Amino acid sequence: MGASPHMFGQINPSTWVSQTQTPPVIEEFLDHYSQTHYHALANRAKELIEEELTNPEWHDIHVNVRCRAKTPKSLAEKLKIRHADHPYEKESDIWDDVHDLAGVRVILYMPSEDQREKVQRVIQAIWGDDVQQKYHEGSEDRLKVDERARLLQAPAEREKLSTKKQYRPRHLGYIAVHYRPKMKQSHHKRDKYFWEPKDRVEIQVVSALSHAWAEAGHDTLYKSYAYGPPTLHEEMLLDSLNGLVLSGELILQQFHELVMKRTSTPFRHRGDFGVFIRELDILQPHEGCTDHSYQDFEVESLDILLRFLIKTGKAYPLAVRNALKELGFPKEPKLDFIMAQEIKPSFKPAQGMTTTICLLRILMPPVSSEVLIRRMPS
Repeated sequence: MGASPHMFGQINPSTWVSQTQTPPVIEEFLDHYSQTHYHALANRAKELIEEELTNPEWHDIHVNVRCRAKTPKSLAEKLKIRHADHPYEKESDIWDDVHDLAGVRVILYMPSEDQREKVQRVIQAIWGDDVQQKYHEGSEDRLKVDERARLLQAPAEREKLSTKKQYRPRHLGYIAVHYRPKMKQSHHKRDKYFWEPKDRVEIQVVSALSHAWAEAGHDTLYKSYAYGPPTLHEEMLLDSLNGLVLSGELILQQFHELVMKRTSTPFRHRGDFGVFIRELDILQPHEGCTDHSYQDFEVESLDILLRFLIKTGKAYPLAVRNALKELGFPKEPKLDFIMAQEIKPSFKPAQGMTTTICLLRILMPPVSSEVLIRRMPS
């Protein structure tokens, strides 16, 4: 799932790997490989993930989903490298060995453990609970450049590597979580994707920063067997950038945790809740208005509202702020409309209770028709 050469404004040149002889077993595999089918497979997997993400349960997952199918050329180069290391005896060996013919990448904007766990639940909701994650650390691949050249018997490239000062990266490289689920027959979609029994997809879950680093360095570092080894300076720069990426991920994770703590930590007592209401931005006076909306909350109303919020599982800042916005705060609160039209029989609330009563109305769980029928007098 690396960067396409076209992203860098150039066409992929012929490489010395592509010019080496292709073993018959790989030629046989490539004859049966259909990029069109695997492109449809990858698109279908991407579509399934995006459809599942529309479920309200996942409203707080912030990701970008991409997909691709391997081109015959890049697949041939990969197979030659792997064949040189562990020779394939028959075509089925390749099917068992290569998992990323169709690939999906789920790019996390906030790389927290909470977000990763939720993405795993999304994947399992589609493909089943038995789909488990595998960790991928690119640093292992980064130390195999010499071995790749030796295995391919490329004297010129091997000579460059043997005279080049060795650089061992100080950082981990490309880090992602992989899932490899099998497509189900029910995933078949007429005129779009035709299911086959051996179909599977590799799903990578990676942070946006790691994705950007991988895209920038993929052709230089991970495809060193194709374009020749990177210079010492190139390796040092990419490694330094990787360190910045890892630091950036830690900062993003801490930022996400701070935001979640501020918006989702339950109120512990009425004092906490009172301070929140008094300081809430949308209850402050705005331009052209001197009214302090937070003054509409008397002590008794705060107590009633907090008890209700606890009972309904909404005693946290974000739920209250969203409910107040639904009421029209900060600019046009529709309190009078709700009191007159949505609360029957209508009545004049006590001082300091109007906003609380309207919030109770907005936050009241819906009552099903079945419950209403049970409550009707016989």
